[in-house]
Amino acid sequence: MIDVYSVAYATSSLICLLVASAAWRRRPAPGAVGLALLCFAQFLWSGAFALQWSLTAHEPSFSWLVVRLAFLQITPTATLVFVLDFTGHGKWLTRRTIGLLLIQPLFIILMAATEPLHGLYLGGAEPGMVVTAGGPVLLLNLVYSYALNLLCAGLLATRLGKGQPYRTQTTVIIVAVMLPVAHFLMQVLGAKPLAGVNSVPFTFTISGLLMFFAVTRLGLFQVLPVARDRLIEQMADGIVVFDARNRVADINPAAMRILRPTACLGRTAEEAFPAQLEAIESLRAQLAIGRPRPTVRSSYGDGGVVDITASPLLKGDGERMATLITLRDVTEQARAEAEIASQAAELSAARERAAHVLEAMSEGVLLLDAAGIILQYNRAASRMLQPHARHLAKARVREVLPSVPLATLIDEARSIGGSSFSTATLPDSRTLAVEVVPLTETDAQSTHAVVILRDETERHATERMQRDFIDNAAHELQTPLTGLSLLAETIPRALDKDPDSARSFVERLSIETRRLVHMTNSLLTLSTVERTPADAELDRVDVSRLLAEQVTGLQLVAESRRQELSLDVEPRLLIRGSEPDVRAVVKNLVENALYYTHEGGTIRVQARNVRKPGAEWIEIVVHDNGDGIPSEDLERIFERFYRVDKARSRQTGGAGLGLSIVRAAVERHGGTVEVLSASGKGSTFTVRLPAAPDTD
Repeated sequence: MIDVYSVAYATSSLICLLVASAAWRRRPAPGAVGLALLCFAQFLWSGAFALQWSLTAHEPSFSWLVVRLAFLQITPTATLVFVLDFTGHGKWLTRRTIGLLLIQPLFIILMAATEPLHGLYLGGAEPGMVVTAGGPVLLLNLVYSYALNLLCAGLLATRLGKGQPYRTQTTVIIVAVMLPVAHFLMQVLGAKPLAGVNSVPFTFTISGLLMFFAVTRLGLFQVLPVARDRLIEQMADGIVVFDARNRVADINPAAMRILRPTACLGRTAEEAFPAQLEAIESLRAQLAIGRPRPTVRSSYGDGGVVDITASPLLKGDGERMATLITLRDVTEQARAEAEIASQAAELSAARERAAHVLEAMSEGVLLLDAAGIILQYNRAASRMLQPHARHLAKARVREVLPSVPLATLIDEARSIGGSSFSTATLPDSRTLAVEVVPLTETDAQSTHAVVILRDETERHATERMQRDFIDNAAHELQTPLTGLSLLAETIPRALDKDPDSARSFVERLSIETRRLVHMTNSLLTLSTVERTPADAELDRVDVSRLLAEQVTGLQLVAESRRQELSLDVEPRLLIRGSEPDVRAVVKNLVENALYYTHEGGTIRVQARNVRKPGAEWIEIVVHDNGDGIPSEDLERIFERFYRVDKARSRQTGGAGLGLSIVRAAVERHGGTVEVLSASGKGSTFTVRLPAAPDTD
């Protein structure tokens, strides 16, 4: 029997060494180092049993007990290290944590080595091959060790419902971890499979065999669990990880839904995703030439479109450990882009046709003789020039258009064989575009010329307004968009390195987003107000109710700033108009008064019916005792994006569009808006809208 058990213990030790070696060869994978350490400790422990059995005929020995315990005490700690790393909790394995975990094994070894002095470990029992009873320290050691095993099993169990590709591997590992616990419970209940022999090493041998099976047959470390619990499983984007040999190492549910592979883990891209093979090969080629995050667009399924991005996952020494493929479903975006492009083309064509029609209708034509005398003109030319010239017929063109060098233009047009151009500014500041086309007689002598006039005043003004609007909008959007871009790039790096900073970045991201949303909503409101047709169907709007709702909704804001916000309105002040437009007028006036009045200030909102001969008006007055508006700014406060105090507007989230919305909406309803203000004396805004009769 002695030889049989010696061989059995030696076999157990060898199996544990094989598992440790297999795990060590896969050490770049999460959990591999911990498993190698665990199995190597079991190898030493089983080897100690084999040596003691062979050399001492299993006689009691404190020395061998201490040797066995030195290796035994490593196993619970090594099991915890393996499970924490494997389940994505490796950040807990700090030097401090590992140091604390080593206190208990060292304490138990010390107590066992000094057992003859105190008797607290064995409690007077013999240190034989099988220790079934002992003192309080032994009991404490058993409870602690098997509690760690239960904790490890619990951590592994949490993966079963979350890591779909790892169910089989995780289940096998749970069984392997729980075997020692089950063996302990059997001993507590009095069951002794091998009388007189410590069967714990055999239990760990079976556990090691299960782990060896998981590593070699189930490919435990051929896949890379990268924090699936927290990120990958919940991501809307698809994630696929290819290992260093370009085999599929991981895939999340979103990628499964997009790519629909029948089987993929451990397969090559050619085997798992033949439909996207061309896109994946393109990404590999771009990575090979040094592009950091190449992206290609590919189709999938029935009309689906996906953007595929590749990112290398590197080890600490810069060697590529894996490749991360991100799949973002952009089907709706692609459709929207195609629709927008189509609409843009249609709008461009329509604008061009409209421009041609307008130019044809508004062009003025002058026919000149060789001396520059006007021989003939059309109605459009008369409409453009008649206010500045008593008679066009027989007049000299230099008297009508003194700033146009006609002779030079004719010579230039003749030399290039086409038209020459210039501009003329009229006394009323209107601008004309002048095109000169020489007419050639049959003898090739130029005797006449045609001057084509286009009134460019409105076009120039429109272009200037468009440039100003685009410049202002771009300037206002640049700051929040730049902030959002920087925060989006910073947050992923801060999540692991500095969670506190990440949270502050997220808060800042929310602030910038709200600011951008506010500006966009203001632009949409202004666009809606300006695009409302003059003959649109109008409703009866109760201004009293809208003012009451707005003031009530802003009372909390006023109270937080210790401001006094009062309302004094007559009942049932009715107008005929658009309720959303009137609500925008009221909202912007009251909010402006709140935000530009210092703490402790007062804001009064009044509304009444004003009757004048031949007209009846609803008058809305918003008065505050805030900072007021400098006189030089009063004429411009209703312009888009114009703000008196830009720094304060940015703090309050203002976009400089509120008063533009007010003026556009009021004018659309046939009303007026006025402002009385001075620096340091507050402001009073007065809006007058045509009243509607209070009839049912």
